[in-house]
Amino acid sequence: MFAEQEGCCAICGKHQSEQKKRLEVDHCHETGFVRALLCTNCNTAIGKFYDDPDLLYRAADYLTTTKRGFQVFPPSNLGTT
Repeated sequence: MFAEQEGCCAICGKHQSEQKKRLEVDHCHETGFVRALLCTNCNTAIGKFYDDPDLLYRAADYLTTTKRGFQVFPPSNLGTT
């Protein structure tokens, strides 16, 4: 599977060498079948959405339709404490 994916996450495409941890084996929680290798971020992200494609589509739609929302902080202040 690692060779088939060329050492990259099946979602974001980042190579394992760019990750702090090894790629993780993702599986379907209903069937137990292995799906692919994912980086920790992508595996955690789909888990946070309960492996529900509809929620992920809604999240993607939200991100693409709200780019021009309200600016609460100047962009230079984002991500700082």
